[in-house]
Amino acid sequence: MKDESEVDRHVEIMNTPIAERPEPAEMSVEELRAEYETFDVGALSTVEDDERWERHLELWRELESREIVEFPECPRGACDSRRWRFEPGGPAHCAECHEPVADAEQSQKVHAAADRLVNGGGSA
Repeated sequence: MKDESEVDRHVEIMNTPIAERPEPAEMSVEELRAEYETFDVGALSTVEDDERWERHLELWRELESREIVEFPECPRGACDSRRWRFEPGGPAHCAECHEPVADAEQSQKVHAAADRLVNGGGSA
């Protein structure tokens, strides 16, 4: 359960227009995670709200660029990418070559790393 300060921070973020929010590159990891948490990714993918969708992606990309968590490598031999993209209701796929996640074990590792990236926790 969230404590009162987390709820207050969430409300403050939601009440700040996206255009007035800080640049992701200038935000701390904690600030990035707090704002990312305000987005319902599943709902964003079904609603015509380009500004919110783009902000969500900017936050994700900034978190990803900080190398907080090590993602598993792409299963394709010629591709050594560790960057993944996710489709709501579908499998993760490599951001470079678009190869889908290889098997259930790799899928679990990719999703666990994504969870640690946005929610905190240790490296993969």
